[in-house]
Amino acid sequence: MKREMGVFIAVVILLFCSFSVSADVNINRLSGESVQMGANPISGVPQYSWYHGCSPTSGGMLFGYWDSHASGNWSNLVDGDVSTWNATAQNMVASPEHIADYWGTPDPNPGNHNDNCIADFMHTSRSGEGLGDGGTWSSNIPTGLRDYALWDDPATAINESYNCDSWLDDVSYYSGTFGWDAYKNEIDAGNPMLLDLIEWHGGSDWYGHSVVGYGYQENMFDIRIYDGAWQNITVGGFAIWDTWNTTSSQSSWMDWNSGTVLSVTDTNGVEWWPFLDITSTNGYSYNGTYWDWMVVEGVYFHPGTPVPEPSFIITLLSLSSGMLAIKRFRKK
Repeated sequence: MKREMGVFIAVVILLFCSFSVSADVNINRLSGESVQMGANPISGVPQYSWYHGCSPTSGGMLFGYWDSHASGNWSNLVDGDVSTWNATAQNMVASPEHIADYWGTPDPNPGNHNDNCIADFMHTSRSGEGLGDGGTWSSNIPTGLRDYALWDDPATAINESYNCDSWLDDVSYYSGTFGWDAYKNEIDAGNPMLLDLIEWHGGSDWYGHSVVGYGYQENMFDIRIYDGAWQNITVGGFAIWDTWNTTSSQSSWMDWNSGTVLSVTDTNGVEWWPFLDITSTNGYSYNGTYWDWMVVEGVYFHPGTPVPEPSFIITLLSLSSGMLAIKRFRKK
C-alpha cells in the first residue's frame, strides 16, 4: 500500500491502456443485488481522444458541450463546430503553435506565440514551470478555462469572448468540500464536470489524470479498499469520458473477494467508473496491481454572458437638458 501524504497539485498524462467490460441494462453486484444501469447521463457531451494533455482535452469537451448546447446561449464560445472530435476541436485543445513551442523537453520555443488554445491558457507542458509534456498544474485548470472563454480570437469574424465562472474544490481529505453529493448536484443541474484523479501504480510514483464526468448512478460498485485496514464499501458510479479509448481504459479496482473490478461500458456506449473519493481510503492506494483511480478534485465550469465588443464612449456634450452620449462600436 502507498499512502498519499502531500497535496495534489499536478495532473500528468498517462499513455497506457488496460481493460473494460461490456454490460447489459443491469449490473449484478457481488452482494447479489441487481442494480439498474445509470441515471441518464447529460446528453451532448462530446467524446474527445487524448491530445497533448488530458486536462486541456477534458476542458475541450466542456467547451464542446456548451458551444453546441441546445439552448444556443453559448454557440459562439468557439468559431466552428466542436461537437465532435474534428480538426477544429483539436486546434481548440492544442494549436499547432502550442505543439511547436511547448512539446519537447526543454520547451523548443517558449513564449514564441500568443496563447491561442486551451493548453496554452492552462500552461500545459511548460517545462519552465516544472512540467513534462502533457502535464498541467491543477491550479491552472480553472484559470485556463476562464481565460480561454474570455479570449476573442483576433483571426475570426465573430466575438468568442464570454464571461464564465470556473473554480476548483478539493475533497475533504484535502480540507475541501467536494464529493459525491456535490458532483451529483452539478449533474442534476446539467453541468458536466472536469474531475482530477490520482493513483499509485507500480511502486514508483503517483499518477494524475483529468477526465469528464457527465452522469451518475447510486450504489453501483462493490469495491475493497485499504484505509489503514481492509474495508468493503459500496460506491456510486460516474459516467466518464476519460480521453482514452472507451474499450481499453486503464482502470481497475479490487472487489470484495479480492478479484478485479473493471470499468463498465453499458449498451449505450456509456463508460462507468467507481466514484472513489480518496477521503474514503485515508490517502492510501493499491501498490502495483490495480489502477485504482481516486477522485481528489472537482473543477466547476459555468459559462455566462457574452462580453460586448470593445467600444469607445464619448460623453463630451453636456447640455442643460442632460448628458448626450455618442457611442462608436467596433465591428469585425
